[in-house]
Order: sequence, then structure tokens, then C-alpha cells
Amino acid sequence: MNRLGRATFLPLTIIKEKRMPDAVQQQLFSLQGYVGIASDLVHVQKTYQSIVRNILGTTVVAKTLDDAMKITKVLQYRYRIVSLEGDVVNAGGSMTGGASKNHQQQSLVKRNSQLETLEQQLNQLKEYEKQVSEKWNQLETKWNEIVQKGTAIQEEETLLKQQLQEVRLELQYSKDEFNKISRQTLSQQYELDESIEQYEQLEQQYVDTHEALRRITKRESSS
Repeated sequence: MNRLGRATFLPLTIIKEKRMPDAVQQQLFSLQGYVGIASDLVHVQKTYQSIVRNILGTTVVAKTLDDAMKITKVLQYRYRIVSLEGDVVNAGGSMTGGASKNHQQQSLVKRNSQLETLEQQLNQLKEYEKQVSEKWNQLETKWNEIVQKGTAIQEEETLLKQQLQEVRLELQYSKDEFNKISRQTLSQQYELDESIEQYEQLEQQYVDTHEALRRITKRESSS
């Protein structure tokens, strides 16, 4: 398989949305320099709205750093405030800001780019899940064919069943690991690479097992 690097995935099935309380939103509407809630300013497909709300649902956007400072005081430093100029006032009052090496201020464009990257990563995960599912169905079909052909060879059939059961268990383990990855936290990204390697090993084990069956079948046909 192609190794395209490491990725971070947010599982759509368990991710929880974060929303600004209605009372806080009503309070924000009356404040000078308030632009909106970040999740409401980002447009994505409906499928990924829960991801956006999880990341940006409680982030307030202000026009300037001065506006952000005023808003965060009113909100008693409970929420993150970002300005259109790229400055960030974190919950608790700490600030992040300044110019980059190119003397260009950060803006919400960077967040949009990050969300587009996240969307691409989610699509890659769904494609990988589809490939694993198809391979699983193919191997299950092969399993049934091998069991039918091996019924006439009792001693060798037992050995084959043991080998094939190991393949099936290892494939199930690979599938469980894949599902586990989708539930784990963002910091556990390396487990996806391990799952891919395990899948490749299992695929090779299947090829070896299939070749062993072919030899057994050929020997039985000759006897």
C-alpha cells in the first residue's frame, strides 16, 4: 500500500457537538466587534457539521484584538475568542498572536484550510474502510470454497481448518483494530499505520494458505 504519511481522524459516529449556550449568544449579539460563532461561519457538507461544531462550536470570532479582549472580559474568560487578524484569546485569558516570518498575520483562512484537510482525511478513512470490507468479503468467500473442497480429506482438512481459522481470527483482529482506531483519541494516530501493516501480513498469510490448499488439492487429485 502507498504510505501517504500520518493523519488525524475524527470519528463521525461518536464525535459530540459543542454549542454556545443560548444565553451567551444573546449576550454576544449586543457586544461591539462581535462577528459570530466560528462554527456558523464555516460552510461544509452536512455530514461533517458535527466535526465543525465540535472544533469551533464554542469559539467566538471578533473583528479586532481589542474587541476580542472586551468580549472575553464580558464572558469572564470562559471561551476562546479569535480576531479576524488571527489573534487568539484563549479560555482563561492567555493570548496567542503576532506576525509570522513572512510578516503576514494568521487568519481564519488557515482554519478553512485545516478543515479542508480534515475532510480529505475523513474521505481517505472511508475509502480504506471500504477496501478492508471488500477484502474481508472476498476472504470469507474463499474460506467457504476451501471448506467445501477439503471435506473429503479428513486429516489434512483438520490442519487446513486450523490454518484458515487463524487467518480468519487475524483478519478479525485487523478489522477490530481498524474500528478501535476510529474510536481512539487524536493523539493515537500511529495505530493506523500498524493496522495497515497487520493487514498486509494477513493478506500474505492468506496467499500462503491458498497455495498450501492448492498443493493439497493437486496431490489428492493425483492419488
